[in-house]
Amino acid sequence: MKKMVAFFIGLLCQQVAFAQPQPQDITFQTNTSFNGNAFSSDFPFGILVKQEVERQQSDTSVHALMLEEYGKAFFVSNTPNPPVQFEYHAKIKLFDKAGLKKGFIEIPLYNRDRASFEKIREVKAKTFYSAADGSIKSVSMDENDVQTIRLNDHHSVVKFTLPDLQPGCVIEYKYILESPYIVNFKTWEFQSDIPKLSSTYNVIIPQFFGYEVTMKGDLKLTGTKTQVDKKCYFFNGLATDCINTVYAMKDIPAFVKKTGMTSARDFRSAIFFQLTDMIAVPNLLIVTMAYQLV
Repeated sequence: MKKMVAFFIGLLCQQVAFAQPQPQDITFQTNTSFNGNAFSSDFPFGILVKQEVERQQSDTSVHALMLEEYGKAFFVSNTPNPPVQFEYHAKIKLFDKAGLKKGFIEIPLYNRDRASFEKIREVKAKTFYSAADGSIKSVSMDENDVQTIRLNDHHSVVKFTLPDLQPGCVIEYKYILESPYIVNFKTWEFQSDIPKLSSTYNVIIPQFFGYEVTMKGDLKLTGTKTQVDKKCYFFNGLATDCINTVYAMKDIPAFVKKTGMTSARDFRSAIFFQLTDMIAVPNLLIVTMAYQLV
């Protein structure tokens, strides 16, 4: 019954879209993403400061340290099923053998059906280490080393291992995840099981969508800034402004699960996004209704 309701809503939206004239003052763009680099930018990939490799372990209980972490999430314009694109980039110092497990990466994916699924692309990974002669060497991961493993009808996991893992090395990796599930906008966990020097999340949300933003955990943001980007998102010949927000936190301690905590995820310092409302845009309403009803 829920699928049938979504189907009829889709038909209604398509008819409304056919009858509605296109605005004259909007240029229909063909670019697939919005670039907010002037407001917030990722750190460059593959550039290492020698001190990062030479950094010493000051606490034997700390086996790895996040040197830099950056994420960006935004809606992709001009697609029939507007996905959210999530970009992730991390650079981590591995102090000892216990820290090497951070070089084994797993990214979970959800697949509702053949027409609706998450996907990973543009995976890059690199390991830096100090050679016997004191020079800094690096080795890049082969793209063929990225594997997608199907767990069941609805869940998969992307796996890859950083090359030449060894105590004292620095690893760096980045990837892009595309998801059609706009109801579940990407959560950002500032806190994890290792300490972090810096963690930044840039979120760009079109004003077609309304999200309730909730910060959980004991830690406070180091900084946040917001600006309005004019006509940054395009759908079905319509344009809207976007709210471009950067959330930042520095010198983040590792999360330690305490007795009585049922789930670490409920207590880590993180920022959550819950879809609360949408503007009735022709052909766009059906996308959200379908995911809420099925």
